[in-house]
Amino acid sequence: VSNEDAILTYIRSHIRGGRVFSLGVGRAASRSLVKGLARAGNGTALFCAADEPMNKKVVELLSCASQCSISTSDIEFRDEKDKRIKHDNRFQNFPMTLYQSSKRTLYALLDDKPNTVTIRCASGKKSTGRSLKHRLSFKSKT
Repeated sequence: VSNEDAILTYIRSHIRGGRVFSLGVGRAASRSLVKGLARAGNGTALFCAADEPMNKKVVELLSCASQCSISTSDIEFRDEKDKRIKHDNRFQNFPMTLYQSSKRTLYALLDDKPNTVTIRCASGKKSTGRSLKHRLSFKSKT
């Protein structure tokens, strides 16, 4: 696919409450296209090897499609004094769509050690006004 940017722009501008779930098959599947389709379409992306049975992956995608989703809109880190910590978010996949039992890994370069992380969420196109807050604890390695 040579016009990946145009495809993703088209998806973003026409999604209107729908969702796109994508499955990349084999080594030749474009990771950026498959993940980009899911990200632009508020869905999820999965990959499988060419010789791997696809049925489990398809069932997983159908399971996600049958669930309500939560879209993250922002992440905030705060220190022990509740002061906002600056972070470089180039490495985050924000916004992202979350489903029940889904796992996500977030990476951030922080200026200080965080005490709490708050993830703001929206359901569909509307903000829920709710935030997920999680207290973090870190152990130093000596």
